[in-house]
Amino acid sequence: AIVIRFLDREGLPFDPEEVLVQVGNEAAGVEPAARPIRRVGPGHYRRDGSELAFPGVWTIEIQARIDSDLAIFRSRVPVH
Repeated sequence: AIVIRFLDREGLPFDPEEVLVQVGNEAAGVEPAARPIRRVGPGHYRRDGSELAFPGVWTIEIQARIDSDLAIFRSRVPVH
């Protein structure tokens, strides 16, 4: 599962206007692809899927539209 929580500067949850998650594994030939993510509570989003079902280094990118800005968070995650 991929779980995302958005908190403001005071530590309170907030919801961006739009959230997009991309998952890919270059070494395995899995091109980054947009995946749906569902809101499960204020500022709390979750993606259940099989993308991370096999080992390797995965790149997870989160795009969040906040007001008129687009915030992008990217991380490489090793899966064993």
